[in-house]
Amino acid sequence: MSTLEEQQTLAQMAYWYYERGANIKMIADRFGVSRFKASRLLQKAKDEGIVVIRIAVPVQKRSQLEERLEEALALKRAIVLQDEGLDDAARLVNVGRACADWLTRTLKHKDVLGVAWGRTLQKVAEALPLRVDSDLQLHVVQIFGGMSQKLTSYSGEEICTRIASTFSAACHLLYAPAVADRPESKRVIMSQAEVRRTTEFFERLTVALVGIGSAELTEDNIEYRLRYFSGAELRKLQTEGVVGDHCAFFDINGKICGDKINEKRICITYKQMRKVPRRLAVAIGEKKAKAILGAARASLVNELVTDETTAEAILSLL
Repeated sequence: MSTLEEQQTLAQMAYWYYERGANIKMIADRFGVSRFKASRLLQKAKDEGIVVIRIAVPVQKRSQLEERLEEALALKRAIVLQDEGLDDAARLVNVGRACADWLTRTLKHKDVLGVAWGRTLQKVAEALPLRVDSDLQLHVVQIFGGMSQKLTSYSGEEICTRIASTFSAACHLLYAPAVADRPESKRVIMSQAEVRRTTEFFERLTVALVGIGSAELTEDNIEYRLRYFSGAELRKLQTEGVVGDHCAFFDINGKICGDKINEKRICITYKQMRKVPRRLAVAIGEKKAKAILGAARASLVNELVTDETTAEAILSLL
């Protein structure tokens, strides 16, 4: 018998095949598997009774939300999970598992995977198997500078190392702080040979795995909690209408804001991020709805893993 996560995937595939009329090739492309495996999984869905029982209301609701998000946010792929009855901690674990599964199934030979940092990405890394038998020959690249030792489990270094270990990939860490004191300090740091060896991969990324931060002045905002930016700086951002934070601050319409603050950050630039073919974000929470919408409109995201409550909050803004 399949696990719950596997059953959710089987149900989604069955919905698109039996209810939406997609053919095997379309199913294979949508779920990132071969046509042979797509056919085998659809048969498995029948064998386990999912087509008869589980394709009814929940899967239809979930798939419709995915379709609406993809259209509204111009996404290549949206994965929306059920979260009814789950507390915030369980929701976070849920999307972490789903994102880990999607990443494992869709990474391709010689992909260059850029990885950010944060609590949600920590859950993705934790959900990955200890080792994946593959010959993908991946490169895993830390695309944001390092965090305070107070939050080492959230750090890009920790998460990159864990992901690289799973895929037996080459790991390229960014030995620099997340934020420099001044733009001049950033230029000195970025000129160092050890830093350049990692940042040179930014232009070669084929996949980026990121979270999406809010711009609220609360302890949930990691950058504010660690005092990377002062309250005055963040309050100024709010006067500009900033709603979110990715590799740059942006407003709900996708306009990049806070140039002076962005100049101190040591990370991939928003212009570099927009060139990455797959920009996969994982984020949940009604408070992040505006940030997710702004990130999509800024072309910083084109794939999204989230849950129903968050998806409905995003769509309510349109």
